[in-house]
Amino acid sequence: MHPIIPQIQSLYERNVEERFGALYTSQYRADSTYWIPELRTRFANCLIENETDLNYAKCFSYKINLVDTNIGWNQQHEYLKNHPFHYWLEIQLSILEPYAMVKFERDRLVDEKLAVEFRDSPFLPEHANYEATVLAFLAEHGIQRLYDDALCLPVPGVELELQEDTPSVYNSLFEDLSSFFPY
Repeated sequence: MHPIIPQIQSLYERNVEERFGALYTSQYRADSTYWIPELRTRFANCLIENETDLNYAKCFSYKINLVDTNIGWNQQHEYLKNHPFHYWLEIQLSILEPYAMVKFERDRLVDEKLAVEFRDSPFLPEHANYEATVLAFLAEHGIQRLYDDALCLPVPGVELELQEDTPSVYNSLFEDLSSFFPY
C-alpha cells in the first residue's frame, strides 16, 4: 500500500469536513490569491490565471501561460487558429495537506475543437526551467509533488459527495469532481 493512502484515510477519519471548514478561517489557507505574488515573482514574464473554485475543490488551482503572449484561457481559441500549440503549466495546491499536482498542458485545435493533452514533464526542452522553478517553489514551502502513480490510487473507506465509486488520491486531496485527469 502506498504510504499516502493511510494518511488520507486518517485525515478523513478525523472528519475532514470540520477541518476543511476550519481552514477557511486561516488567511494563509483561505485566500486563493495568497500564492499569486510569489508565483508572479518566480514566473515574471508569464500570465498567471487563478482558476480556484472551492465549491467542490480542496485546492488552489493556477494556470501559467508558457507562450510568448499574455493571452488567457478565453483568448486561446483565436491564438490557436494561427499557432499549432498553446502551452500551460497547471499547479494545484491541496488545502488539506501539503501536496501538489503539477501538469504541463498542450492545447491545439482539431477540427475547430480544443484538444488538450497533459503530462508530468514539459513538452518542450525549453520549458524545463519552468519545471525547475515550480519544484524549487514546492520544496521551499514543504509541499510534496504527487505524480500519476499516486494520484490515481483508490482510497478505500473514504466517501465523497460527488464520487459514486471509491475516490482516488486526487479526488480526496484536490477535487471531488470529474476532471480532465484520469483520476
